[in-house]
Amino acid sequence: MELTKSQHLEKSHHETKQWLSDIQFWSDELVFFMRILTEKIESNTDERMLEKLNQLSEQVKYYQEKLIAHFTKVLSEHESKLAHMISGQYTYYDSYGSEHANINGHINSFRQEFRMFKKEFYISLASDLPAS
Repeated sequence: MELTKSQHLEKSHHETKQWLSDIQFWSDELVFFMRILTEKIESNTDERMLEKLNQLSEQVKYYQEKLIAHFTKVLSEHESKLAHMISGQYTYYDSYGSEHANINGHINSFRQEFRMFKKEFYISLASDLPAS
């Protein structure tokens, strides 16, 4: 059964709200990761480990300053367009659908990339722990 235009807009609204929630969570994670990295960098003297920690720190900054900020802006604009369409103020439904699909692809790509980053982050920190 195909969705009506109204149902499709509501579905898009729900997905966009979920993406915004995901981005806020990722942003919170990045703040936490940066706090840990800062502590580790300040207390570490091993050059190889410091290099790795600094690389991770730069990647966190990139995610915070570029990607999270970009996604937040794009999704806020996207949600604003949706609100205008739901209220009947604008009718760019067709282009909105392709925009929504495009954003979905970017969010999913970032989700995969961020998952890989977190794996690398945890492995790097675990290798810095003393043996028990």
